[in-house]
Amino acid sequence: MEINQTDLLARAKQVLETEAQAVRSIPLDDGLVTAVQLILACKGKVVTSGMGKAGLIAQKIASTMSSTGTPAVFLHPGEAQHGDLGMLGKDDVLIVLTNSGRTREIVELVDLAERMLEHKLLDNCHHVAPRIGIEADR
Repeated sequence: MEINQTDLLARAKQVLETEAQAVRSIPLDDGLVTAVQLILACKGKVVTSGMGKAGLIAQKIASTMSSTGTPAVFLHPGEAQHGDLGMLGKDDVLIVLTNSGRTREIVELVDLAERMLEHKLLDNCHHVAPRIGIEADR
């Protein structure tokens, strides 16, 4: 199959421009400032969590933070209820990535983590999530 170089480059530029516009439209507010402040002040480690695709992104965030000098681990929300919650310490910051904020495993993880953390819970919900959004320090 032969690909027209001009069409390919034009399409690539269009895709990059669409993605750049999506990044430019991300709302930046006090939630970002709070999140950065909590992470910088963290005396423990950053623990990321999420289910499905959000979980894959949370894994990548923890890996990237670790490789750049910030102690970080990924905690699978389902495994947290079966012993892995022990990796979460009171001085840690928990970052929960979720699309809806209503996934059973995520809600249960948040309930358990609230008892362990000193109000250091961040969430990143795609949709407004009354269950998690109200409780998160954001």
